[in-house]
Amino acid sequence: MSNYVFENLWKAVNVILFFAIVYKFAGKQLKEMFEKAYKSLIAQVEEPLAKLLSNREAVSLAKQEVAQAKAKYEKALENQRILAKEQYDEIIAHAKMVAQNIEKMGKEMVEVEANRLKSQLISGLSSSLISKAEDKLKDVFKDEKVEISYIKSRLERLRQ
Repeated sequence: MSNYVFENLWKAVNVILFFAIVYKFAGKQLKEMFEKAYKSLIAQVEEPLAKLLSNREAVSLAKQEVAQAKAKYEKALENQRILAKEQYDEIIAHAKMVAQNIEKMGKEMVEVEANRLKSQLISGLSSSLISKAEDKLKDVFKDEKVEISYIKSRLERLRQ
């Protein structure tokens, strides 16, 4: 068994010597190679991480801009609603005023036309009645008794 331990011990010393010699002659190059590989791995991780952080910032800024734009949109929409209500009220008020003026003018026109028709009717009726009355009086006064009776009644009125 001591032979077995000695062999294992000899193998361990050889391995340590091998690594010491490799480190002595190629240590600097190996160290640089491992540093380059480490830096490359770090760069491969840091670049996407930086992009991720940059994208998160951009998303955050975009969210803020969207919120601001939404607030501006809501405010503009409310302003447009208020303006539309004011314009609607103005239009309704103007329409009521125009309707009142039209109604007033219509009443005046109806009144003028009614007065014109009344005067035409009265003049037509009066001329018709006068001519009928004259005809009737002519017929009545054809009788001498009626004429005499009329003259007597007139004279009595004149005396009084």
